[in-house]
Amino acid sequence: MSYFIFDGVLECGRQYELKGEEAGHILKSRRLRVGDYFFIQDEQGRRFEVVLQNLSRNSLKFVPEKTVPVPPQSPLRLEILQALPKEKALDFILQK
Repeated sequence: MSYFIFDGVLECGRQYELKGEEAGHILKSRRLRVGDYFFIQDEQGRRFEVVLQNLSRNSLKFVPEKTVPVPPQSPLRLEILQALPKEKALDFILQK
């Protein structure tokens, strides 16, 4: 479940404004419209389902409608490994 971050404390039923990088991602990448629902998490770690109320060029206004439980952290541990290529291939990679 993807969610956005709000720098502040949220309460259900009140209108809030989101600006900056998070608002830009919602407006440009996710292409949400007025009336769409999405999830947002406040600085206290509480997650809310919110409805988009108003859009402008660099900001948006939303209203938290209900709290949703934060899923537990996965017990799995992920390790990413990279093999080193031979010297000639490494030189080519570094040049590019």
